[in-house]
Amino acid sequence: TQDYILALNGLRSATADSDAQNASTQDRLVVASRAKLNTHFGMSEGQLRQIEKTRQIPTSIRFNSPIRGTVLSKEVQEGQYVDQGMVLYRLADLSKVWITLDVYEQNLRYAKLGQDVAITTDAYPGVEFHGRVTFIDAAMNAETRTIRVRTEFDNPESKLKPNMFVEARIVAPIKDALVVPTSAIIATGKRTVVWVEARENTFEPRNVVVGASTDRDTEILEGLHEGEIVAVSGGFLIDSESQLSQSSGADTTPQRTEHHHGSLSGDDVKAEPSRYLRSRKKSGGIENINILVHGSYNPDVIHATTGDVLRLHFYRDEDSECTSEVVFKEFNIRTFLPPRDTTLVEIIPTKAGTIDFECGMGMVKGKIIVED
Repeated sequence: TQDYILALNGLRSATADSDAQNASTQDRLVVASRAKLNTHFGMSEGQLRQIEKTRQIPTSIRFNSPIRGTVLSKEVQEGQYVDQGMVLYRLADLSKVWITLDVYEQNLRYAKLGQDVAITTDAYPGVEFHGRVTFIDAAMNAETRTIRVRTEFDNPESKLKPNMFVEARIVAPIKDALVVPTSAIIATGKRTVVWVEARENTFEPRNVVVGASTDRDTEILEGLHEGEIVAVSGGFLIDSESQLSQSSGADTTPQRTEHHHGSLSGDDVKAEPSRYLRSRKKSGGIENINILVHGSYNPDVIHATTGDVLRLHFYRDEDSECTSEVVFKEFNIRTFLPPRDTTLVEIIPTKAGTIDFECGMGMVKGKIIVED
């Protein structure tokens, strides 16, 4: 402000003395000082005209926000000293919001600029918001194998808040395809399998290549033919863990299993899909525990004994980013959990007490109670 007043006084003196060269220099200083106050310090035209009129430094200055919006945070207190470049308030225009989605590698081909996107959030059950894709990141996250996709949504009622979690569905038309219920898909880690009826009440595992997938249906690109009968749920998926393990090795001869109607044996331990089997088997100091990950851990409380080898089979039956990792801080373990797949975490408790585990964002929690 002082520089601006000095430039104004210099211009007035040079004009009065009819010193054209000095007046030109002072005029440039006035323009530069005025631009600095307006652009860098946010002073309005009215405030600058007031200084020009009074030639006095104001004791207080009102700074107007350059945009209309909502105050997200206040960084200063009344009477506090502030320096040039210091952030005073953080504001945002929430009439339109950006929502960043993490799209898995296998679904990237369906995300295109301008694509329609529908989202839902826990804050408004049953309400669907619609927007469009505006940017697709050029690089993939090497740890999560996802691409960040930016979408834009109109938000006239300010229902969508900063840092809110949402579930998104990209609306992508696909050609006619052969599909099976998603519950029929078993991801073994090395390959993807469905159980196909070879003859009445007898099923065999079949390697398949999957395409697009929803919570209800999954596209089959290779491995099945229209009209074949597949198992979609129940005990026939889990009759023998060893048979499926054998069929995933070098011998590609199909291993068949009879369809049994009845309760599962305590000796049947299988992690996929954990929603159908949560049995436990303890043999020779090794305990296998199947944990379903779907908005929570099921079970979320596990009892164990010191010295036992705990093999925790996490089956993640959702796409939520919140549960994409499981963390055991005590063991310095942070493991990615791919959706609709089983991930093994093995630990050995050495002392009695409680071992906590949680999702990568610390929102979903479980614990292991260890006794001597």
